[in-house]
Amino acid sequence: MDVVPLLTWFGSQWSFARNFASFLDHVVFDCKRSLTPKTARGFHEGCKDLKPERKRVIYPGAESYPLGQDVECVPLMEAVGALREL
Repeated sequence: MDVVPLLTWFGSQWSFARNFASFLDHVVFDCKRSLTPKTARGFHEGCKDLKPERKRVIYPGAESYPLGQDVECVPLMEAVGALREL
């Protein structure tokens, strides 16, 4: 990932960018359009490499639920709320 556009976009909000990068060290997100999302092999391979504390799939539904293999399916607004808490 090229961080230069990210840092340019955040402008003077360096602490937010630093906290967001730290957050990404602990959580892996995958976004799906389906109301019955499934994780792909690439998601699991990436998690093996990154070893995140939490694995979440964002979907357009209304409730959170476990998908298995320590993966949680969460609504978009819940994921946005987690990012706002940084």
